[in-house]
Amino acid sequence: MNKIKVLFLAANPFKNLNLDVEVRSITEKIRASEHRDYLQLIPALAVRPDDLLQLLNEHKPHILHFSGHGNNSG
Repeated sequence: MNKIKVLFLAANPFKNLNLDVEVRSITEKIRASEHRDYLQLIPALAVRPDDLLQLLNEHKPHILHFSGHGNNSG
């Protein structure tokens, strides 16, 4: 069975978001779901713009979830 890959990208250069809490909440919801065997959450924290293509090519996700803020460089 192939799982649906959800790549969770997080960027928080200003440290004003609770991204660890968000990842934990999503993980808990997936574990409690009847569809948990069909989903794989792949968290990537402190992501920089240069990381994006590498992570997409490495994991080949079906779904991309982004949480965060950017700054002048990305």
